[in-house]
Amino acid sequence: MGVFEKRAFERFNCDGRIAVKTENGSARSFEALLENISFGGLRMFANEKCAMDSVIELELSAPALAGPLWAKAKIRYVLDLSQQRSFFTMGMEFLETNKDLVLYLIKRQQLKNKHLETRKKTRHLDFIPY
Repeated sequence: MGVFEKRAFERFNCDGRIAVKTENGSARSFEALLENISFGGLRMFANEKCAMDSVIELELSAPALAGPLWAKAKIRYVLDLSQQRSFFTMGMEFLETNKDLVLYLIKRQQLKNKHLETRKKTRHLDFIPY
């Protein structure tokens, strides 16, 4: 029997940078890279680790957004990808954010993906000889 992930929302790969601020007793800030986003949360890569179930504040900057997306999120999983240096992937659930902006970012990514699929299916000729 296969293992199925229980997801409420579809994920979309997306480029972006995240400024993370932890809220626990050892308040600290660090930078991370966005891996994917959904209506309910996101996944990021970072050189620092957050504790499971900790609450963080984040500021997401993405090429598709005119300004940053602010959010408060709860860490739902942490995976250590370290070989020789610290490297982690973390998934989180949005607790507070502008859902309209998240939806806008997802829709932009959907359009980009559809455009890329269409380009793969059709041949483009830069020069048509007569």
